[in-house]
Amino acid sequence: MASYAYHLANRRYKVGYDSIVCSSPRQIEITGLNPKTETTGGDPYPISHYLARKFERGATSQEVLDAIRHPAVCLNQWGGKRVLYLTPEMAVVLKDDGTLVTVWTREQFDDDVRRLLADAGY
Repeated sequence: MASYAYHLANRRYKVGYDSIVCSSPRQIEITGLNPKTETTGGDPYPISHYLARKFERGATSQEVLDAIRHPAVCLNQWGGKRVLYLTPEMAVVLKDDGTLVTVWTREQFDDDVRRLLADAGY
């Protein structure tokens, strides 16, 4: 389980849009999936962006829940309208109303995410 990086509170990072490290992990109840839909893999039926990324990137529901419950770093995005939960293995984005937006696994982490994790001690 990741230990939270309290020492990074209120620092800005170039991870997504307007990202500021939360002073402590924000616990938001998951209420649903982002209504934005897309088709994937030739399937004519649209699914939510979150589910498309989750399946495409091989993330499990338990990994997503663990990232939200025990993040190494939590970032407010879009002026607090979205929250990014980050562990060394994955990132999950929730809207402040609890809607799941997207998920990334370690393979999608860019240099900015890796730098943030390094600053957090990972």
